[in-house]
This record gives sequence, C-alpha cells and structure tokens, in this order.
Amino acid sequence: MRGDVGAAVDTYLAELPGGPEEPGAAARRAYAEHHDPARALREFPPHFRFERQLLDHLARGQPPERALRALSRELRLLFVHAYQALVFNRWVSRRVGLGLSLAEPEEGDVLLRVARDGTVPGTHAIPVRSDNLPECGDLVRRGRALVAGPLVGFETPPSVGRPGAILEELLAEEGITRRGFEVPSAPDLASRGTWRPALVAMPPIALRPDAPTDADSATRGPALWFDFALPKGSYATVLLREFTKTGARPAEGGQSTRVF
Repeated sequence: MRGDVGAAVDTYLAELPGGPEEPGAAARRAYAEHHDPARALREFPPHFRFERQLLDHLARGQPPERALRALSRELRLLFVHAYQALVFNRWVSRRVGLGLSLAEPEEGDVLLRVARDGTVPGTHAIPVRSDNLPECGDLVRRGRALVAGPLVGFETPPSVGRPGAILEELLAEEGITRRGFEVPSAPDLASRGTWRPALVAMPPIALRPDAPTDADSATRGPALWFDFALPKGSYATVLLREFTKTGARPAEGGQSTRVF
C-alpha cells in the first residue's frame, strides 16, 4: 500500500507472526541478519514453498517487485484484502471505544440493504445524511438495512461526520491513502473498495456433546460441537471467541473444557 515492495518481501521472509518458536523461526531470524537469499534457500524448510519461491527469484538477482510476482495472484490479493480487513476491524473497535453505536446510524454512516434472501451485498451503499437520517434509522430498526464499515479502496468516497473522521484518523496513523490501493507496483491487485456490515445477526447454533470415536478424542476431555453458518466476510473464530475468551475452565475431574 505504501509502494515499498522491498519491505513487503522482507516482512514475508523475516517476520515472526507466530512467535519465536514457530516452525521456520530460525531460518527467518537468520535471513533478517544476513539477507543472503542463496543461503536462505538452504536454511528454509522445503515445505515453505512460498518463501522459497521468493528466495529463488532473489537469488537469481531479480528485484523484489519481480520476486513478489512469482507468488500467485490469489495469494498476493489476499495480502490486500487482509489489510483492508485490518483497517475495518480497527474502525469498528475505535467506533465502539468512542461510544458510537454499531446498530443505529448517524450522519456520515453508510447503510447496506438486506436482500430478500438475507444476504447483504457490499455494493449499492446508502449514504446517511442529515436529510435522510430518520428514514435510514427506520430501515435499520425494521431489519431492512445494516450500518456498514469501510473496506477501504481507491474509490472509497470522501469521509463525512464522526464515522468518516475515524477512518481518516486510521489512514493517517497507518501512513496510507486511498490511492495506495491502486497498487502502482502491481495494478492487478488494485481494489476499488467496498463496505461490510458492522454487525451480523447471531446465527442459530446447534450444540451437541462430543462423542468420542477414537482413542485420541476419548482422552482430550469433554467437548462441544458448534454447528452454525455465517455469511461471507464473517468468521467463526470471532463468534467462538465469545464462548472461549474467559479461558478454559476446569471441568469435573480436573480436565479442561475445549471447543472444537
């Protein structure tokens, strides 16, 4: 997003997102010190194929821009989408921290209509203005629309009101602009941007006890299966965190209750 492809490649090869004990940590630490791609090819485990793709091109003297293009477009596009989701998550968190509702719209918000089949397309957003605020509030209260947050891109409109001020503050903190999502170094990854509902209705959840079927499951302790479906753009990990965030509590017999 900032146009520094060399830093992006270094991040992918040398950062330790899982901590110092993650697989391949020693190879990443070594590369951060020597930056020798030929040596790193000998040090990175064979199954680190994406890292090795980058290193192979770097070892042949190719610049970072060309080395990064060795990765599939789907994977490189995931980097952009993941960053959009990160900004969205921070927008939601900051909004909540400022005491602004995620359910009731205010001037500067954007609404997404709920389709007849219950889906919420990210296009055809409705800007909330002072002259349509009562109607927008009515749509949300009747379940016909949802307050949405930005998956920012180069066509994300200018910010308005307090919701827009939050976005501008985040972009400034991140050191990026909307134009960064044109990705001049890789135009095939450009993103116009879209919108995502800030809230998703709690889905029906079917709970059933775990029925051990092998020795492994029989020794892992009591467990529950959660059976539910979420719309696109929502994540089971976030929902399950609401059930597990207080930490595992000892069950009868001293075992920990776990969720699978």
